[in-house]
Amino acid sequence: MDVMQENDFVVVVYRDKKYLKRLEKGKSFHGKGGILPFESVAGCPWGTRFGEYEVFQPTIENIIMYGVRRETQIIFPKDAFFICSKLNIGCGSRVLEVGTGSGALTLLLSRVVGPDGSVVSIEKEERHHKNARKNIEKYRESPNIELHNVDVLEFNPSEADPSGGSRFDAAFIDVREPWLFTEKVWSLLKGGAVAGFIVPTANQVSDTLPALRQGFGDVEVMEILFRMYKTVAARVRPEDRMIGHTGYLLFCRKIEMVRGITSGTGDTPSE
Repeated sequence: MDVMQENDFVVVVYRDKKYLKRLEKGKSFHGKGGILPFESVAGCPWGTRFGEYEVFQPTIENIIMYGVRRETQIIFPKDAFFICSKLNIGCGSRVLEVGTGSGALTLLLSRVVGPDGSVVSIEKEERHHKNARKNIEKYRESPNIELHNVDVLEFNPSEADPSGGSRFDAAFIDVREPWLFTEKVWSLLKGGAVAGFIVPTANQVSDTLPALRQGFGDVEVMEILFRMYKTVAARVRPEDRMIGHTGYLLFCRKIEMVRGITSGTGDTPSE
């Protein structure tokens, strides 16, 4: 049986509130449900109820929402999990992240690609880079994250592989003016790889789209709205507040080669 141990991170649930805590010796959790000494938690199985408190192993969503120290606006889980699916990444993938921010998405990317994959994350601002490093060192599960405090235009992959092995399976860009970096990102991606972007305003979408017309195809723009529901069986209805617009997401795929086709009288593809 897996049990909670001293210095483990746990998530304490009290009604509709969640708190990420570390089981430090001699400390307790103080809340409206009473005092919960951490020494009484250690040794109990994950998923134990103490009075009105429930204690679980943290999910990556819990870590992102309640653990990561924010120097910048984080990418919310509703966007982050969708981003990972659109990037088409999995175990063993090599992912480029431009704009580490506070490191929230970096942690999720690290978990998705696993110990056989790698995440190379670039952050130009030193203050954000240092904060992200602290968050990542605190919460990461695998040493598969490589952080760089550098302008992406000056970045070159550490592996000099003429065969293209140093290029990335996917990239995600979270910077103020992404259209300035699309050419550089193109040069770092494998053919057909997915690149994703997030920007907060429609004007930034308009400025980014023309930069994607050269070198990328299958361009998409979207946003994700997320609404929780009350868990009262007698009156199931939406929560009074919802997470609405947090950013516009853009996705595209690298065009490696352009070739002409022979015109003919073949059947027209159905739409």
